[in-house]
Formats: sequence, C-alpha cells, structure tokens
Amino acid sequence: MKNKFLIIPILLSLFAHPLLSKTTITLNEFNGGSFSFNLGFNADWMYGSRGDALRMGGAMSTLDNTPSFTSYNPAVLCYLKSGTASMGFVPVSIISSDVFYGMAKSFAGNQLKGNTFNDFLKGTVNDALNGSNGPLKDITIAPGVTTNVDNVDASFGQTTGLMGFEIMAPFAKGQAAFAFARENKASVDLSMMLTGLDALVNVKDPSQPLLNIDMRAKLNAVLNFRADNIVTSFGVGRKLTPEWGVGCVAEHYDSQFLLDGKAEADGTATYSGTTMSFNTNPGNSLEQSANADINGEAWGLRFGTSYHFLKDSIELGADVSVQPQINYRGTPEVMMHTIPDTIDLSDFTKTQLQPITITSGSLQLKLPSFIRLTAAFKGSAVINYTHYFDSYRLKYNNGTDNMEFDLQMMDSANLGFNFGVFQIGAGAIYTRVYEKTNGVQKNIAWLAIPMFSTGAVIPIGDYLKWEIDLFVFPMSVLKTAITYTFL
Repeated sequence: MKNKFLIIPILLSLFAHPLLSKTTITLNEFNGGSFSFNLGFNADWMYGSRGDALRMGGAMSTLDNTPSFTSYNPAVLCYLKSGTASMGFVPVSIISSDVFYGMAKSFAGNQLKGNTFNDFLKGTVNDALNGSNGPLKDITIAPGVTTNVDNVDASFGQTTGLMGFEIMAPFAKGQAAFAFARENKASVDLSMMLTGLDALVNVKDPSQPLLNIDMRAKLNAVLNFRADNIVTSFGVGRKLTPEWGVGCVAEHYDSQFLLDGKAEADGTATYSGTTMSFNTNPGNSLEQSANADINGEAWGLRFGTSYHFLKDSIELGADVSVQPQINYRGTPEVMMHTIPDTIDLSDFTKTQLQPITITSGSLQLKLPSFIRLTAAFKGSAVINYTHYFDSYRLKYNNGTDNMEFDLQMMDSANLGFNFGVFQIGAGAIYTRVYEKTNGVQKNIAWLAIPMFSTGAVIPIGDYLKWEIDLFVFPMSVLKTAITYTFL
C-alpha cells in the first residue's frame, strides 16, 4: 500500500504545519529577506478642505473672510463680494512615522528599541516571529540557525500633493452666485513588499520511517491597495432680500477601492531522491493572487439660509445636510495554487489551482445627515450647534453574516475666533461607537471627539491669499490653499 501524508504550505509561516500529531518539522536554514510597508492617508470629513472653518475648530459663518461652500452653509453663496478660485494641497507630511516615533522616543527613552522607527519595527517583528506564540512555535530550530527578518523599511504619513479645487462666482450684480468644486475627501494608499524569504525545512514522522522529506522554498510577495472618495459639488445661492439669502448644493460621491496582491514561491520537496519542484511555471506554480475593484456612487443635498443684521454685523443661519448611503459593487477575486492535500510519495503530483469563492454580498457606507445652527458677530466670533440624525455606518451582509460598524455622532458644538490674519477654534462631538454582528449589538465606547485647529491667512498682493493650517486635530497639519480673488 502506498504511504501518504498531509501537507498544507503556509507560506508566511514557513510553508508547513504539522497535521499529524507525530510529525516533526525542523528548520535547517532561514533567510528572513526584506519587508517594506508604506501607508499614506488623508481625511477632510470633519472640517472640510479649506476656508476659515478649517482653522477655527470647525466653526463656520457666512460672514467669514475666506469661506468655502463645500463645508459651509450653502447660503454663503448669497454674500460673495467677488469671485474666487482656490487650490488646496499638502506640501509636506508632518503627520508621519518618523515624527511620531521621535515624539514617543523623547517620552519613553530607552524603553523603545532602536533609534529610528524602522529599527523599532524590525525589533517588534523579530520578537513576534520568535515569541512563544509566534508562527515558529511548533517548529524545531536547528542549532546555529537564526530566524530574524534581515531588513524592514516602513513608513506612514499624511498624503502630500493636490487635494482639490474650488471656484465660486457671483452674478446678477452680486445678488446670486454659482460654485463648483472637486475634492478627495478621504484616501488611503498602501503598498507592501516581501522579498528574499528563503527557508529549508525537514519533515519527519517517527511512526513512518520512510517519511523524511526536505523542503526548500523562496518567497516574494507584493500588495497594493488604494481607496479614494471623490466629492464633486455644484452650488447656487440667491438673495431674497438685501439681508436674507438661501442656497443649495448638490454633491456627487464617487468611492472606489482597488486591491492588487500577488505572491510567488519557487522551491523543491525531496523524498528518497525523488524531487517535486514548484516554481513560476503556470502548470506547476504556488502563485497566490488577490484582486478587487469595488466602487460605488451616490448623491447628497445640502440646503441653507442665513439672515444678516446691522449691515453684516450679526448673522443667524441654519443649514441641513441630507447625506446618502453608498452601495458598493464588485466582488474580490482570489486565486491560490497549493500542494495537494494528499501526496503519493511514489508519484509526486503537480500543484493544483484552487479558486476561492467569496460569497456575494452587499457592502454599504452611510454618511450622516445633520442640521446646523449658526450665530456670528462680524465673522470674528462664531458658534455652531450641530445635531446629527444618523451614523457613519459601514455595513456588510451576505445572507449568512450581517456585520455593522457605527460611529454615531449625536451632537456637537464649535466655537471659533477670527483675528483677521490669525484664526483659532475648538469643539467636540458627542459620539457613541458600537458594532452589530447578526443583530447582536455591542457598545465599544462613549466619547467626545475633540476638535481643535489654528492657522493663518497671509495676503500676497491684492489678489492672492495663502491659507495655511498650522495645526488641525485630528487631521491635518500644514495643509495649504492658494486662493485667487477676482476683483
């Protein structure tokens, strides 16, 4: 009778796991290779992309000197004194791994390993790899063999570059205006690469003397992920009286997630002089791949009104935002090549293709709708109160699993001060965070999300303004906009 055994190659855990209780695996050689990880991110969902509100803790008024219709009361379009065109961008990434690690190092001192973030991460990865609960815990390490990653190159930080643009233009002798903007409200750019991982293992089973197999494999893997949430806005405003105006903005949301991942192994398994090779040949490969193009789109509406007293000295205003639910389309595709679960030792077989079927389901993102009340004095002191009607909600349902994560913002208050060149403000959002799994709800936290920002508007001649956000919590730092005024 032919002898048979079971092997499942787990590439990131050194290719093998003992499925038989008496099977022993010995690691005779190991080269950890190099691992790189880079993450960029950007988010404007709490403050908007530009305007005085971004530098005043989210507090906004139609009396502001440098307004932005994309995050303001749409009635701001009724009071434009001249047309403007703005471009917003992040010139340098201050929110970054190096900055955060430097700050942590100054507080923790010698408790953190390494002088750089990469040194710290390399030490953390090696500790996890060699820990008592790490992936090598069931494998015997041969004397003299070290199991460390050779090099780690990792970073994360705020994305730099152009974030969006905005145009506002009055007409009808300044009694009305229209506007257009296109902004990337939230983005994530992730890349990971593993190269040069090389290992030699030996598999034995004392109860089967003939079972003595050497396996050598090399692994290279790459993963790229990109997420963008583009908002295109169209606005119009009109004065009904010299003091009273109304406005409306239509927003088109275009959200996309792209995934492209691939891993390739090249190696051999040898038993009694018989060798099985698995390589990059399509007919005998251990290639793994994952691809996804998931996208969704929807429309939102915002309405607003504002009344100015005493020749634009005092404002009372209100605006309502009706936000959509984005329904995503697309199903990930995952392909795997594996060693067969059972291998005839006298007749090695080739690897087998194993597509992984992902159950089709619905993925939804709900954006919160709200009403906001505003009171301001000459644009120098602004207070807002906002009540939210629903949550930021991410929900997935495939008929079997029904999962939901909610960031339920309920009420917020913001207070900002404008001193002409310099602005500052703060606020807080009363929030509940919870999750649901198949109808069972679990509260994670009740908290007040703090908001704080400060910055300046520096005039450059008669037509240009340089808007610089010195600090915005939770995002971002040193965000800049160049605004041109058509006098």
